[in-house]
Amino acid sequence: MPVEELAKHLRAVLAEAQGWVPADVVHFELTQRLNGPVADAHFDAARDWLLDRDLAAQNGANLRYSEHDCLERDTYGPLVGLLMSNAVLSQLHLSAGHVIIEPTHEGGANGTGQWSRPDFTIATIRQWQYDPQRHLDLIAFEVKNRQGSNVAAVFEALAHQRFAHYACVVLPSLTTTVATEMNRSAAIEGACKTHGIGLFLFDLIRHPIGGRQITNLRIKIAPERRATDPNSVERFINDRFSPANREALRAMAQQ
Repeated sequence: MPVEELAKHLRAVLAEAQGWVPADVVHFELTQRLNGPVADAHFDAARDWLLDRDLAAQNGANLRYSEHDCLERDTYGPLVGLLMSNAVLSQLHLSAGHVIIEPTHEGGANGTGQWSRPDFTIATIRQWQYDPQRHLDLIAFEVKNRQGSNVAAVFEALAHQRFAHYACVVLPSLTTTVATEMNRSAAIEGACKTHGIGLFLFDLIRHPIGGRQITNLRIKIAPERRATDPNSVERFINDRFSPANREALRAMAQQ
Protein backbone atom coordinates (compact mmCIF):
# COMPACT_ATOMS: atom_id res chain seq x y z
CA MET A 1 0.00 0.00 0.00
CA PRO A 2 1.41 3.45 -0.90
CA VAL A 3 2.52 5.49 2.10
CA GLU A 4 -0.01 8.26 1.39
CA GLU A 5 -2.91 5.81 1.41
CA LEU A 6 -1.67 4.14 4.59
CA ALA A 7 -1.30 7.60 6.16
CA LYS A 8 -4.96 8.36 5.43
CA HIS A 9 -6.00 5.21 7.26
CA LEU A 10 -3.70 6.13 10.14
CA ARG A 11 -5.21 9.60 10.30
CA ALA A 12 -8.70 8.10 10.44
CA VAL A 13 -7.62 6.02 13.43
CA LEU A 14 -6.27 9.14 15.16
CA ALA A 15 -9.47 11.04 14.37
CA GLU A 16 -11.59 8.40 16.04
CA ALA A 17 -9.37 8.45 19.12
CA GLN A 18 -9.84 12.23 19.66
CA GLY A 19 -6.86 12.69 21.98
CA TRP A 20 -3.35 11.56 22.78
CA VAL A 21 -2.90 7.82 22.22
CA PRO A 22 0.22 5.65 22.67
CA ALA A 23 1.77 4.90 19.29
CA ASP A 24 1.70 1.16 19.88
CA VAL A 25 -2.06 1.34 20.51
CA VAL A 26 -2.50 3.36 17.32
CA HIS A 27 -0.45 0.77 15.46
CA PHE A 28 -2.69 -2.00 16.78
CA GLU A 29 -5.87 -0.11 15.86
CA LEU A 30 -4.49 0.43 12.36
CA THR A 31 -3.98 -3.30 11.90
CA GLN A 32 -7.54 -3.86 13.08
CA ARG A 33 -8.84 -1.31 10.62
CA LEU A 34 -6.95 -2.92 7.73
CA ASN A 35 -7.62 -6.51 8.85
CA GLY A 36 -3.96 -7.36 8.52
CA PRO A 37 -0.45 -6.65 9.85
CA VAL A 38 1.35 -3.37 9.24
CA ALA A 39 5.14 -3.55 9.35
CA ASP A 40 6.87 -1.20 11.79
CA ALA A 41 8.73 0.51 8.93
CA HIS A 42 5.47 1.13 7.06
CA PHE A 43 3.76 2.46 10.17
CA ASP A 44 6.69 4.79 10.84
CA ALA A 45 6.64 6.04 7.24
CA ALA A 46 2.90 6.77 7.41
CA ARG A 47 3.31 8.51 10.79
CA ASP A 48 6.16 10.67 9.45
CA TRP A 49 4.10 11.53 6.34
CA LEU A 50 1.39 12.94 8.61
CA LEU A 51 3.81 14.71 10.96
CA ASP A 52 5.56 16.41 8.04
CA ARG A 53 2.23 17.93 6.98
CA ASP A 54 0.95 18.85 10.47
CA LEU A 55 -1.82 16.27 10.05
CA ALA A 56 -0.74 14.51 13.26
CA ALA A 57 1.10 15.58 16.40
CA GLN A 58 3.59 13.64 18.51
CA ASN A 59 4.48 13.97 22.18
CA GLY A 60 7.05 11.37 23.14
CA ALA A 61 5.52 7.98 22.41
CA ASN A 62 2.01 9.42 22.00
CA LEU A 63 0.20 10.53 18.86
CA ARG A 64 -2.93 12.57 18.23
CA TYR A 65 -4.93 13.92 15.33
CA SER A 66 -4.07 17.42 14.11
CA GLU A 67 -4.76 19.88 11.32
CA HIS A 68 -2.34 22.40 9.91
CA ASP A 69 -2.88 25.97 11.06
CA CYS A 70 -1.01 29.26 10.90
CA LEU A 71 -1.24 32.80 12.21
CA GLU A 72 -4.19 34.68 10.77
CA ARG A 73 -1.96 37.44 9.43
CA ASP A 74 0.04 34.88 7.46
CA THR A 75 -3.03 34.21 5.32
CA TYR A 76 -3.51 37.83 4.29
CA GLY A 77 -1.04 38.03 1.41
CA PRO A 78 -2.19 34.90 -0.43
CA LEU A 79 -5.87 35.66 0.22
CA VAL A 80 -5.68 39.15 -1.31
CA GLY A 81 -4.47 37.62 -4.55
CA LEU A 82 -7.20 34.99 -4.45
CA LEU A 83 -9.94 37.52 -3.62
CA MET A 84 -8.89 39.65 -6.59
CA SER A 85 -8.71 36.70 -8.99
CA ASN A 86 -11.15 36.57 -11.88
CA ALA A 87 -12.46 33.24 -10.60
CA VAL A 88 -13.64 34.76 -7.30
CA LEU A 89 -14.64 38.18 -8.61
CA SER A 90 -16.84 36.62 -11.27
CA GLN A 91 -18.76 34.73 -8.57
CA LEU A 92 -19.43 38.11 -6.94
CA HIS A 93 -20.48 39.52 -10.34
CA LEU A 94 -17.48 41.86 -10.35
CA SER A 95 -14.60 42.51 -12.71
CA ALA A 96 -11.04 43.38 -11.79
CA GLY A 97 -11.11 46.79 -13.47
CA HIS A 98 -14.03 47.99 -11.37
CA VAL A 99 -13.04 47.09 -7.81
CA ILE A 100 -10.80 48.50 -5.12
CA ILE A 101 -9.57 46.34 -2.25
CA GLU A 102 -8.46 47.88 1.03
CA PRO A 103 -6.72 46.10 3.94
CA THR A 104 -9.00 47.47 6.68
CA HIS A 105 -7.63 45.34 9.52
CA GLU A 106 -5.21 48.01 10.69
CA GLY A 107 -4.63 51.73 10.51
CA GLY A 108 -7.43 54.22 9.99
CA ALA A 109 -9.24 56.23 12.63
CA ASN A 110 -9.36 55.17 16.26
CA GLY A 111 -12.51 54.86 18.31
CA THR A 112 -14.64 53.37 15.54
CA GLY A 113 -16.06 50.68 17.84
CA GLN A 114 -15.75 46.97 18.45
CA TRP A 115 -15.83 44.71 15.41
CA SER A 116 -15.50 47.68 13.07
CA ARG A 117 -12.39 46.49 11.25
CA PRO A 118 -12.96 43.74 8.70
CA ASP A 119 -9.68 42.35 7.46
CA PHE A 120 -10.36 43.37 3.86
CA THR A 121 -13.02 45.42 2.15
CA ILE A 122 -13.82 45.51 -1.55
CA ALA A 123 -15.48 48.64 -2.93
CA THR A 124 -17.15 48.81 -6.31
CA ILE A 125 -19.54 51.02 -8.26
CA ARG A 126 -22.24 48.77 -9.70
CA GLN A 127 -23.65 49.56 -13.12
CA TRP A 128 -26.34 47.45 -14.77
CA GLN A 129 -27.18 47.11 -18.43
CA TYR A 130 -30.79 48.29 -18.23
CA ASP A 131 -30.78 50.39 -15.05
CA PRO A 132 -29.51 53.97 -15.44
CA GLN A 133 -28.78 54.18 -11.71
CA ARG A 134 -25.37 53.23 -10.34
CA HIS A 135 -24.66 52.46 -6.72
CA LEU A 136 -21.76 51.87 -4.36
CA ASP A 137 -21.28 48.44 -2.80
CA LEU A 138 -18.91 47.52 0.00
CA ILE A 139 -18.08 43.86 0.61
CA ALA A 140 -16.42 43.19 3.98
CA PHE A 141 -14.32 40.08 4.63
CA GLU A 142 -13.49 38.74 8.09
CA VAL A 143 -10.59 36.26 7.88
CA LYS A 144 -9.90 33.61 10.49
CA ASN A 145 -7.33 30.87 10.85
CA ARG A 146 -8.39 27.38 11.87
CA GLN A 147 -8.25 28.16 15.58
CA GLY A 148 -10.49 31.19 15.14
CA SER A 149 -13.07 29.46 12.95
CA ASN A 150 -16.26 29.42 15.03
CA VAL A 151 -19.73 30.95 15.22
CA ALA A 152 -18.32 34.05 16.92
CA ALA A 153 -16.54 34.86 13.64
CA VAL A 154 -19.93 34.93 11.90
CA PHE A 155 -21.28 37.44 14.44
CA GLU A 156 -18.17 39.54 13.99
CA ALA A 157 -18.94 39.63 10.26
CA LEU A 158 -22.59 40.38 11.04
CA ALA A 159 -21.48 43.54 12.86
CA HIS A 160 -19.88 44.71 9.63
CA GLN A 161 -23.34 45.07 8.08
CA ARG A 162 -23.49 48.39 9.93
CA PHE A 163 -21.36 49.88 7.15
CA ALA A 164 -20.99 47.22 4.43
CA HIS A 165 -23.65 46.02 2.02
CA TYR A 166 -22.26 42.48 2.04
CA ALA A 167 -20.45 40.74 4.90
CA CYS A 168 -18.42 37.54 4.62
CA VAL A 169 -16.25 35.21 6.67
CA VAL A 170 -13.20 33.58 5.09
CA LEU A 171 -12.14 30.33 6.77
CA PRO A 172 -9.91 27.30 6.17
CA SER A 173 -11.82 24.29 4.90
CA LEU A 174 -12.10 21.17 7.02
CA THR A 175 -10.04 18.12 6.15
CA THR A 176 -11.56 15.92 8.83
CA THR A 177 -14.64 13.93 9.72
CA VAL A 178 -14.13 14.31 13.49
CA ALA A 179 -17.60 14.79 14.95
CA THR A 180 -16.80 17.90 17.01
CA GLU A 181 -15.25 19.66 14.01
CA MET A 182 -18.12 18.64 11.74
CA ASN A 183 -20.61 20.02 14.28
CA ARG A 184 -18.70 23.29 14.51
CA SER A 185 -18.67 23.57 10.70
CA ALA A 186 -22.42 22.93 10.56
CA ALA A 187 -23.03 25.61 13.20
CA ILE A 188 -20.99 28.14 11.19
CA GLU A 189 -22.91 27.36 8.01
CA GLY A 190 -26.24 27.61 9.83
CA ALA A 191 -25.38 31.01 11.30
CA CYS A 192 -24.23 32.29 7.89
CA LYS A 193 -27.49 31.23 6.24
CA THR A 194 -29.59 32.73 9.03
CA HIS A 195 -27.91 36.13 8.88
CA GLY A 196 -27.08 36.40 5.18
CA ILE A 197 -23.33 36.21 5.75
CA GLY A 198 -21.16 34.92 2.92
CA LEU A 199 -18.98 31.90 3.66
CA PHE A 200 -15.70 31.65 1.76
CA LEU A 201 -13.49 28.59 2.23
CA PHE A 202 -9.84 28.07 1.32
CA ASP A 203 -7.49 25.12 1.50
CA LEU A 204 -4.69 25.49 4.05
CA ILE A 205 -2.03 22.86 3.47
CA ARG A 206 1.51 22.38 4.68
CA HIS A 207 3.87 20.50 2.40
CA PRO A 208 7.24 19.21 3.62
CA ILE A 209 8.74 20.72 0.45
CA GLY A 210 7.51 24.14 -0.57
CA GLY A 211 6.08 25.23 2.78
CA ARG A 212 2.50 26.40 3.36
CA GLN A 213 -0.01 26.63 0.55
CA ILE A 214 -3.24 28.66 0.64
CA THR A 215 -5.28 27.81 -2.43
CA ASN A 216 -8.70 27.09 -3.88
CA LEU A 217 -10.68 29.99 -2.43
CA ARG A 218 -14.37 29.42 -3.19
CA ILE A 219 -17.79 30.60 -2.12
CA LYS A 220 -19.69 28.06 -0.03
CA ILE A 221 -22.58 30.43 0.79
CA ALA A 222 -23.17 33.62 -1.20
CA PRO A 223 -23.62 36.80 0.88
CA GLU A 224 -26.95 38.62 0.84
CA ARG A 225 -27.11 42.35 0.24
CA ARG A 226 -28.28 44.49 3.14
CA ALA A 227 -29.50 48.07 3.02
CA THR A 228 -26.92 50.18 4.82
CA ASP A 229 -27.07 53.78 6.01
CA PRO A 230 -25.13 55.87 3.44
CA ASN A 231 -23.67 57.99 6.24
CA SER A 232 -22.21 54.87 7.87
CA VAL A 233 -20.79 53.76 4.52
CA GLU A 234 -19.09 57.10 3.87
CA ARG A 235 -17.80 57.34 7.42
CA PHE A 236 -16.28 53.86 7.14
CA ILE A 237 -14.59 54.71 3.83
CA ASN A 238 -13.20 57.94 5.24
CA ASP A 239 -11.99 56.19 8.42
CA ARG A 240 -10.58 52.98 6.95
CA PHE A 241 -9.57 53.55 3.30
CA SER A 242 -6.25 55.07 2.29
CA PRO A 243 -6.28 58.52 0.63
CA ALA A 244 -5.21 56.93 -2.67
CA ASN A 245 -8.05 54.41 -2.61
CA ARG A 246 -10.59 57.08 -1.61
CA GLU A 247 -9.50 59.14 -4.58
CA ALA A 248 -9.66 56.11 -6.88
CA LEU A 249 -13.18 55.35 -5.66
CA ARG A 250 -14.28 58.96 -6.26
CA ALA A 251 -12.88 58.74 -9.78
CA MET A 252 -14.71 55.47 -10.37
CA ALA A 253 -17.99 57.05 -9.19
CA GLN A 254 -17.61 59.90 -11.69
CA GLN A 255 -16.94 57.72 -14.74
